[in-house]
Amino acid sequence: MANDILSEIIQRRNEDIKTKGFDFGFEIPQKRTRRVHPFLLEEGVILEVKRASPSKGDIAINLDSYKTAKIYAKAGAKAISCLTEMNYFKGNLGDLMNVCRAADDFEKETGKNPPAVLRKDFLTCTEDVEISYRAGADAILLIARILSKNQILEMAQKAKALGLSMLIEVRCQDDLEKLAVVLQNVDHKNILCGVNSRDLKDFSIDMLIPVSMYSKIKSISDDARITFESGILSAKSAGFARNLGFHAILLGEAAAKAPDSAKRFIKSFENSEENKSKEFWQKITKLQESKQKPILKICGITNETDAKNAVQNGADILGFIFWNKSKRNVDAQKVAEIKKILQKKL
Repeated sequence: MANDILSEIIQRRNEDIKTKGFDFGFEIPQKRTRRVHPFLLEEGVILEVKRASPSKGDIAINLDSYKTAKIYAKAGAKAISCLTEMNYFKGNLGDLMNVCRAADDFEKETGKNPPAVLRKDFLTCTEDVEISYRAGADAILLIARILSKNQILEMAQKAKALGLSMLIEVRCQDDLEKLAVVLQNVDHKNILCGVNSRDLKDFSIDMLIPVSMYSKIKSISDDARITFESGILSAKSAGFARNLGFHAILLGEAAAKAPDSAKRFIKSFENSEENKSKEFWQKITKLQESKQKPILKICGITNETDAKNAVQNGADILGFIFWNKSKRNVDAQKVAEIKKILQKKL
């Protein structure tokens, strides 16, 4: 895989636009034919129609976008993300229109509100926004990293004028500055913030990035709704993301590989609540940022002496084992005693 796959994706996409146009050769309606649906005003899960990726190769190459979207809707997805990038993710605008049709059919068949549909692609101009709207998308992905402040604001305002929502993806300080510009100029109900644990430059994953960015986004706007993107591969981790305070999660590979298991992820997320683990992990990310080097954790502490020695020798975190079959098992009362003593002596 190339060192900067993101630049390669955008370059090839621009070449395709020059030869095929912004519709990439697909017949897009001249006028939108479906109503616009609100995008994740309530907490929930975004499931993704995804055939492949640069990092994983083929994920579900024979995926039927219409059938998959129907499965997702029946499972209770609040939104469906549809990848339309052709070269590396093997999606297209035909998939997007199929997903929109599936959402509408679900509404007709059940009388329930359908999931909103997100067009996920490397969009770079207002023409992309217009095509997305006419093809039926309810929301678009705006990746702050690939857009200037002027570009992202212009695209966001165009989307708002059409009634669309947007998922603004951020990952670093420069991205936050662009997000702030949009939040200052566009109605917040049209904006969902997303933090990608995956670095689009080399597609590596750091699960602490969303945790780190969470408080930074909230400092810009306390009412910001924030989505955890990428890296969630189990139902338990979906619930954990909710424990951390995230308004939504976006599941790509895990959902696409096994659409019928999506309901487990949704239930885990929706049945979980924000708790104190959020404070702990935010402390960890702040510690990591301040040290600019690996964090050292010493596990299996059972007494005050070991705890004190570990801290004095550079441990950042102490780990305790609560499994009663372990030889180093301790109970919560003992941990509280050790903590109290350390706070007095250190």
